[in-house]
Amino acid sequence: MTHDIIKKESLDHLHIVGGVLVSRAGETLNYTIQNLMKWCDWILIVLDNEDINTLRIVNEYLNKFPERIKVIHSGFKRLDPKLENVPGSLLQRFKGIQGPVRETVFAYMRTAHKEKPIDLLIYPDSDEIFSDYFEKLLLDFWKMKDKGVIKMRCVWPFGDLKTIGVTKMCSHVRVFKFKPEITTYPWKNDWLRHPAPFISKEHLRNENVLIHLSHLKDSMIEWRAKNWRSWPSLDIQLWTLKDYVTSTSSETIKNKLIQAPDLTIGEYLKKHKKNFNN
Repeated sequence: MTHDIIKKESLDHLHIVGGVLVSRAGETLNYTIQNLMKWCDWILIVLDNEDINTLRIVNEYLNKFPERIKVIHSGFKRLDPKLENVPGSLLQRFKGIQGPVRETVFAYMRTAHKEKPIDLLIYPDSDEIFSDYFEKLLLDFWKMKDKGVIKMRCVWPFGDLKTIGVTKMCSHVRVFKFKPEITTYPWKNDWLRHPAPFISKEHLRNENVLIHLSHLKDSMIEWRAKNWRSWPSLDIQLWTLKDYVTSTSSETIKNKLIQAPDLTIGEYLKKHKKNFNN
């Protein structure tokens, strides 16, 4: 763990807070928590159906940064232990309560907003980080009086931070100009694309600043395939970046992805002597 994590100085005039739901992110949290803290005065971690390893990592950060990290529990019942290893059970549990679980962050922020008004809420998933270009994006967004949220399409690294593929995920809102009226009720399956009470013309759209780490670490690739989604096809195409995706501009990524791919997932695994038995 890094010794200290300082909020970007250029953002000091804004009261920015972060929120993230955490369940089984494991070691990926060493990327996501540290990255979120770079942009925020403080962050809220909402634990939901977490495992022991994830809880250990969260507690390590809480103990090191007690003034900047707040931890609560969602309050929802855990998955029946008998179903823990049944493929798809964790995903089905979350789908059934996704709206109310996500609402716990907004409910907490409404109270915090009364004590000190919140300018921006950054609310990624627990396997997402933001590139170095996020700083400028936030500053530009704050100046746009007609925009209320940032809807972000992510870039998808595979295996390391210089190898990327084309994501199947649609754009989701990850940044809000905070207002107490934000709510997930009534929950709709497209809420993350069209969050209430914002309307489409208030959406600032962005590509490739949000980075989805779902398939970065070997441990998470295997966990995700066995417990969340299926194994990625070995035929999925990949591209190799010159620099880390965290320091690569959106335009550079776009230009790279229109070129011929460098390899497939199958070729990547063979090159790095990995086998996930899919």
